[in-house]
Amino acid sequence: MERRDFLKSAGVGTLAFTTLGFDTACTAPTWAVAAENIAAAIVPIAGTILSIIDPPLAPLVTLVVNGFNVVLKALQDYQNAVNSGQAPVTFLQAIQAAFATLQADAASLLSAFGSSSSHLDAVIAGIINLISQAVADIANLLPKALHRAQLSRAFPVPNTWKGADFTSQYDMLVRGDRRFKPL
Repeated sequence: MERRDFLKSAGVGTLAFTTLGFDTACTAPTWAVAAENIAAAIVPIAGTILSIIDPPLAPLVTLVVNGFNVVLKALQDYQNAVNSGQAPVTFLQAIQAAFATLQADAASLLSAFGSSSSHLDAVIAGIINLISQAVADIANLLPKALHRAQLSRAFPVPNTWKGADFTSQYDMLVRGDRRFKPL
């Protein structure tokens, strides 16, 4: 290989390497993508019990659904900021605030659900458990600097489910129950 061809090849390789490195450096972290996936899957699942659950619990379920939507929006804003090269610090604070609110609302729903007549319905109890599992899993995904508050004992141990796992669990729970449509 002649010196000129070598330099040309090396220049093209260097350009491709630096461009590739720049593109991957501006990609949202995997924890944010995974948390968004879970939040997007659990919103329609949580919403399915609104018309069925005891009327006093409906406002709490609505708060939790809205909380997941706010967390989802904060995660999307964070990812957009990272992908466009903006400083994501304020977006991380928004995620932290949204998740803290969601966590408090979900804990309120869990404690109220235990004393309602809805807890006797196995399908609704299963969906409430999916909601609490989603909160635990998102908390587990958040960087430890964002996740200062400890989950209460009401929340299960986090696992490594993805959004599709929540949907398949929901579909198994509601199979044969005419009140619910599979997702």
